[in-house]
Order: sequence, then structure tokens, then C-alpha cells
Amino acid sequence: MAQSSPITDLSSLNKKEIAAFLDSFDTVISDCDGVLWRAAEGPISGSPQTINKLKSLGKKVFLMSNNSASPLERYVTLCERMGMPIPKENIITPSAAVASYLKEQNLENKKIFVLGTSHFMNYLREAGLHCSENGPYPIVEDLPTLMRELSNLDSDVGTVVIDTDPNINFIKMMKAVEYLKKPDCHFILAASDVSAILTKDLKLI
Repeated sequence: MAQSSPITDLSSLNKKEIAAFLDSFDTVISDCDGVLWRAAEGPISGSPQTINKLKSLGKKVFLMSNNSASPLERYVTLCERMGMPIPKENIITPSAAVASYLKEQNLENKKIFVLGTSHFMNYLREAGLHCSENGPYPIVEDLPTLMRELSNLDSDVGTVVIDTDPNINFIKMMKAVEYLKKPDCHFILAASDVSAILTKDLKLI
């Protein structure tokens, strides 16, 4: 079994060792929520200065988030407001990763059934992909209504994608199950976190 590299406490290094460490890489990929900032509180102390210092040293800085509930433009605006501007093309979210993967696998000719936000689906559409219509659905209070909704399936769906969906409901989940019963239907899990940090004391489950 391969052994992991030991963790180095950068605060214990002298100037020469720090310079050698910084010279050992040219690209930085950082998480966002809970690492650079907390959504409801602002930037974590020292994060803007660190990002800007890395950029001034010529490092390529990319931000990666598993949050597709907001459009990329919001991340760009948020970074600018917090004093660490990052271009849109250097921000990676599940929607961007999913769009890239679907194209690499030549799956763009089939429709995508998305359990996610409108921002997620809009990104896929802007990337030239086709999303199946997904709601709004009626409140189900009787079996005939449920059967009618579940019988209205899109035969062109070839992929089911699950991301954060604050409006998820029983019909959406059942439709996803029905699509996935097809042996040639692909399944992609875009966001797998069981919770999201909003503040030090508040998590979104």
C-alpha cells in the first residue's frame, strides 16, 4: 500500500524552505465554502491575502465547489466583493464537471433528467445539452394523480443527474427511478455532501 506524504506545518519553515515549497508547484485548487469563506459570514481571516499572494507569485488559482445552487456569476461577484477576484473560467462546479463529462462520453444526444436547481439546468443548456422538463408538479393527494404523473415519462432521457435540489419531491424521485430502470440510462451523482456549512453553528442538511 502506498504511503501518504507527511503533512508539513508551513509555519515551522524558514524563509528558504518556504521559497522552495512555493517553487514546487504552479497551480492551486481550493475549495470555497468553509475554506475561503462562510456564506453567511464572509471571508475566513487571511484567505483573500493568501489567494492574492499566490496570484502575485504567478500561480494559477482555481476554485472548486460542489455547490451548483448558484450560478457561476455569483461566485465571480462574491470573490470580487471579498477582495480576491477570480475569473469565471477558473471556477469549477458540479454543473461544469457534469457538462464536460457528458460531452466526453458522447452522451449529449440524449436528454438529461436533473434533480437540481434551475441554475444547474441552465448551465447544462448553455453548454449545448438538452434537459428534460422537470416540473413544477402538482401536490399529490390521490393515486390517480400520482399514476398520471408517473406515466408521463420522456422517452428521450438517457441520463439522470442528482444534485442539490431544495424543491425535490416524491414525483421527481419516482421519475428518476423509472428512468434508471432502463439498462442504457446513465446515472451521475453531482453533489454527495450530506450537509452544507452556512455558519459555524448552522448546517443545511
